Amino acid sequence: MKDPKPKASWHQIEIHCKPDDVDEVESVLSDNGAYSITIENDSEQSIYEPAFGTTPLWHKLVILGLFAPEIHHISVERALRKSFSNLKVSWHTLNEKSWSDEYKKHFNPIQFGEKLSVCPSWVKPSQKTEINLILDPGVAFGTGKHPSTYLCLEWLEQQPLGDQSVLDFGCGSGILGISALLLGAKKMVAVDHDPQALIATRHNAERNKISPKKVLCFLPEDLPPNQQFDLILANILAQTLIDMEPLLTSCASHKGLICLSGILKEQASEVRRRFNIHFEITTSNEREGWISLSGHKR
Repeated sequence: MKDPKPKASWHQIEIHCKPDDVDEVESVLSDNGAYSITIENDSEQSIYEPAFGTTPLWHKLVILGLFAPEIHHISVERALRKSFSNLKVSWHTLNEKSWSDEYKKHFNPIQFGEKLSVCPSWVKPSQKTEINLILDPGVAFGTGKHPSTYLCLEWLEQQPLGDQSVLDFGCGSGILGISALLLGAKKMVAVDHDPQALIATRHNAERNKISPKKVLCFLPEDLPPNQQFDLILANILAQTLIDMEPLLTSCASHKGLICLSGILKEQASEVRRRFNIHFEITTSNEREGWISLSGHKR
């Protein structure tokens, strides 16, 4: 009996460079057969919320290029040295893996309060809680692991949601709006600028046996006007929340509840100041440097 065929080993080049060199380095790697090129931070600098329409880079970068097993290292380095004589370059071997299985290792059931748990679709639901949201995030943001999502779900689990209408603005995977429905809300409108997020939200609602009549999904520009909701959930970013305050205010019913998240601790006072014009913000919670603000319309 023959031994199983060994899995192929991929080769990854690691290049430390400056932002000004990124485009040319990427071009050289691409021209020499790189299957993928990734840019990572090589410093302690953080870029949380860039200006709209910009893609800023860190001061120090690492570029990772992935090459097939048969690549000749010397030819790739020679091409790089034609343009850059002082690049710091190293090579690493990556064994073939099932990347979908690797992803699944990092997504485990999470419990929020006493009633709600979020469970990945490939794990048996928890028996510790009354409600289990079965979730497959796909390419959309929202698994419950990020502090901003956790804060929203922790708050949501404590609200009286019976027969409430919900707006989930920036829905991602649909985790917040679908949780609201499972906790008793009567209908949910999901809004996101990414069409993939709307697809993920519909699939996750179906996975949790929620009637399609209870879930309406829209791109922001397609959201029907003059609608008001008992509860608004917006887990986005601080500046986007500030810019959207007039729209979110117009969507809130009289004394309607609101929960805002995706806010860094140092941004919270500015967001609170803007929303306090039309909302009484009564609660502020923190997790790992992220803040959620909640309250009701005045």
